[in-house]
Amino acid sequence: MRAELDAMRRAGMVRTRFAARFDLMDRRGFIALQDVETPLGPIRHIWIRPGHWNGRIPHKGERVKFRAQIEPYWRDDGSEDLGLFRLQVLP
Repeated sequence: MRAELDAMRRAGMVRTRFAARFDLMDRRGFIALQDVETPLGPIRHIWIRPGHWNGRIPHKGERVKFRAQIEPYWRDDGSEDLGLFRLQVLP
């Protein structure tokens, strides 16, 4: 589980601001973000599931600021993790 997201959630920071470098959108609609800045420290990378990105699609390498909801989800291997959902790109 991502320690930074877990600590934020336990501290009551369920929906908050982030910044990251846009990497790619794959053919299935998943978005990869790199060097994600959180209030409690960096996350190397994170994937945003299809349908949870609201706003313009940046160019590869572009920094983007956004607000997102921290929520649990189940990974393909059956383990639980935390991810960013209902993301809203900020101006």
